[in-house]
Amino acid sequence: MPTLRKDLPPVEVEALYERLNRMLDGVGIETQPKVAQRLMELSQNPDGQIRDYHDAIRTDAAMTGRVLRMANSAFYAQRQPVTRLERALVILGVEKTKAISLGFFLSRAVAGAGSRAMSRRVWGESVYRASLAGAMARATCPHLAPEAFIVGLMLDCGQPLMARMIGAEYEKLHGEVKNPVRLSAAEYDRLEYTHTDVVYALMKRWKMPAVLARPIVSHHVAPPVGKSSDPVVLLHRLAYYVGAVQLESAAGGGSQPIVRVPLTTIAERLFEVLPTQVEGVVKSTGQAYQETIGVFSDIGESIGDVDSISDRVQSQLVEMMDEQMQRAVRAESRGGPERLQICGQSIEVEPGRDGEVVAYINGSDGQRMISCTVSPVKETPETVGRMLGLEEASSGELLELMRVMQQMAA
Repeated sequence: MPTLRKDLPPVEVEALYERLNRMLDGVGIETQPKVAQRLMELSQNPDGQIRDYHDAIRTDAAMTGRVLRMANSAFYAQRQPVTRLERALVILGVEKTKAISLGFFLSRAVAGAGSRAMSRRVWGESVYRASLAGAMARATCPHLAPEAFIVGLMLDCGQPLMARMIGAEYEKLHGEVKNPVRLSAAEYDRLEYTHTDVVYALMKRWKMPAVLARPIVSHHVAPPVGKSSDPVVLLHRLAYYVGAVQLESAAGGGSQPIVRVPLTTIAERLFEVLPTQVEGVVKSTGQAYQETIGVFSDIGESIGDVDSISDRVQSQLVEMMDEQMQRAVRAESRGGPERLQICGQSIEVEPGRDGEVVAYINGSDGQRMISCTVSPVKETPETVGRMLGLEEASSGELLELMRVMQQMAA
C-alpha cells in the first residue's frame, strides 16, 4: 500500500519530487518553450523595454493575437482599431505585458491536463486569483505587481495535473472539498502527494526563479510575519491569502471564511492596507479580471458575475488578514518563533489559535515547506514526533519540543 503524504518522512520528500518529475513526463509536460524562456529572462530584468517584449512575443502568433485583442477591448477605449503589436504593447505597458504574456505561456503548458471541465473551472478561478494578487500588490508593493499576477495564476496549476495523474479519486475529492485550505489538508491526509508537491516538481522542471517558485509552492504555509522588504516574503504573503480565498459558494449559500470575528485594527498591520481599503482592491480586481479573462478564454471559463462574489472575497480577505496578524501579535509578545534542530531538521514553532501552536519544517534554504497545527494538551511527545516525521528523534529531543509547544500555547 502506498505511503500517504502525511506519513512520509521528511528525508524521503526529495525522492517524491523526483518521482513526480518522471510522472510529469507521462502527462506530457515539457520544458518551457523558447518564447517563455525569453519572457522569463525579461521578467527578471528591471531594465526590460517594450521593444524587448515585442521581439519575443512577435514570434508567437497566438500570443500576438491575444495582445492585440486585449488592446482593442473596451477597457482601453481606443478610438481607432489597434492593428500593430508595437502599439498594443505601448497601450498595455510593461507591467501588464510582462504579467499577461508570461502568465499565458506558463498556463498554456499545463491547462490541458485533467478533465476538461475541471481544468477550465480551475483556470477561470486562477485568473481571478491572479487579478486579486496583482491588485493587492499594486496597493502594497507596486514594484511586484507583475510577479504577483504570475504567482496568483500558478497557485492551483497542480490541481488539473493531479486529476490527470491520479484520476477519478482526485476529481471526486476536488468536487467534495470546496475550500482551498481544506482541500490542501485533505490531499495531505488522504493521498500520496498534494497539488503543491506537483507544483514543486513543476517549478524545478521549469527552473522557475525563486522569487516566483517559493511563494507558489508555499502558498498553503503561513508566511513569516512582521516588517519585511524581501520580495519572496511579500509575494508569499500575497499567495497565502489569495490562495485561501474560496471563490465558490458553500452549500446553502454564503462562504466559508477562516475566522468569524474580524479585528480590523490588526488588518492594517499585515499589508499596511486598512480593511476599508480592501473594498477598493476587490473592486479593482473585478475590473482587472474582466479585462484579462479574454486572454485565457480557451483555457479557463469565466467564474460568472464577478460583482456577486466581491462581498465574500472582501470578507474572507479581511478575516484571513486578521487571523494571521493575531498570530503575529502573539509571536511578537513571546520574542518571535522558537527554532529547534531535531534529527537534522530545522523546526520553527509559533503560537496558533487559543491553545494551539503551528510547527513548521524548513527546507535547507530556511524556507518554510510544511506546516502542522498542534494542540499540545491533546498530544504526546510521540504523536507530535509522528506528525512532524521525527520518529528517529530521541525522547529528550521530543520532550524539549513539547516543552516549547506547551509554553508557546500557554
